[in-house]
Amino acid sequence: MMVKLLDSGITCARLNLAQGNIASNLNLLANFKLAKRLRPHLTCGLMIEVRGRQVRVSDIKDKSNALRLKSGSKIKMVGGKWPMSSSIEELRISSDAVCKMLKANDLIHFDNGKVVAIVRAANEREASLEVKLGGTISGNCNVRFVGGKHAQLEILQRHDLKDMQEVAATNIVDFVAIPHVASSHDILEVRRQLGKNSGNFAVVAKIDMDEGVHRFEDILAA
Repeated sequence: MMVKLLDSGITCARLNLAQGNIASNLNLLANFKLAKRLRPHLTCGLMIEVRGRQVRVSDIKDKSNALRLKSGSKIKMVGGKWPMSSSIEELRISSDAVCKMLKANDLIHFDNGKVVAIVRAANEREASLEVKLGGTISGNCNVRFVGGKHAQLEILQRHDLKDMQEVAATNIVDFVAIPHVASSHDILEVRRQLGKNSGNFAVVAKIDMDEGVHRFEDILAA
C-alpha cells in the first residue's frame, strides 16, 4: 500500500501518535522506510503529529468500539483512567487536568460534534454530564472544550516526549505537527522540550482554537 502511495505522488506521510500505540506506530514507520527503499528515486517527507493538548476518550468496552449516547441521558466523564475502557456509565479521558477546569453549563463536544453534552457538576477528577445532542461516538475519539480550556493544558504530554525519542532513533523526522497551538511560546516550548534528541525538524502549528487565530502572526514569526 505504501509503495502505491509513493507511486501515486505522495510527498509527505503523516503519522498521528494519538492513533495506535508506539509499537504499532513504529511498525508503520518500518513499512514506510521499506517502501522508500523500494522507490529510491522518489522523495517523501515524514510528519509526526504529537498528542499535545488533544483530549481523547479511551477505547469503548464493546466489540464495535462505539457507543450510542441518547439525548437527555446522564453520564460521568472521568480523568486519570485513560488505559481503562469507556462504557455507557463512564467516559474515561486522556487528560488528568481538564475536569478541574470545568464548571456548570460548560459545553463539551465529542467526536467532532457527533455528541454534545453539558456539564452539570465537576470536581478535580470527574464531571457529571447531560447529553444535549445524542449520537454515536467511536473509541479514541476527540473531546473539545469551550472557553479556552485546551490552552491551559500542557503543550506536550509525557508520552509525546518518550514516543518522539523512539521514533527519531530510527527515522528522519522532517516535520512535527502540534495541535491546539495558542501562542509563539508554545512553538518555542516544543523546540525546547523535544530538543536535539528528536532530530532537526520544522514545527507545523495546528490552529484549532480562537487563541491561535488571534495570535496567528505571532505564531508564524516563531
